[in-house]
Amino acid sequence: MIRKYEDSDLISVINIWHQTAEAAYSFMSGDMINSIREDIKTKYMPNSQSWVALRDGKVVGFIALLENTVGGLFVSPQYQGQGIGKSLVEHVKSANGSISLDVLKQSTKALNFYKKCGFTPTKDGVCPVTGGQTVTVVSGF
Repeated sequence: MIRKYEDSDLISVINIWHQTAEAAYSFMSGDMINSIREDIKTKYMPNSQSWVALRDGKVVGFIALLENTVGGLFVSPQYQGQGIGKSLVEHVKSANGSISLDVLKQSTKALNFYKKCGFTPTKDGVCPVTGGQTVTVVSGF
């Protein structure tokens, strides 16, 4: 089940992000991960449209949009590969039409996931937070 994010989901969302970041972003320092985690709490979640995926009443994933840009899509590692991420993407695509996001090139698993979801790479860039190379992917045009 997917529902709109509620403030009471914040701890679950932060925990999911942190678990996923530790596994997917091994190239980031602990200080950088902690800084981003704080930004998620204070900047991103309060200013985004967000939805959570639930299994047995437990938050297991989330997606956050800033206008038509995905600011984050994360699924708890033990629930990955079960269609939850794809369901979250389809949910926001159906509501918003075209959406885009920047994916770190080092995150090949994420890049392959978005390609499987029908996103098309459009341009290269640099992440202002990590300095890593990114590719912008777009869906729904």
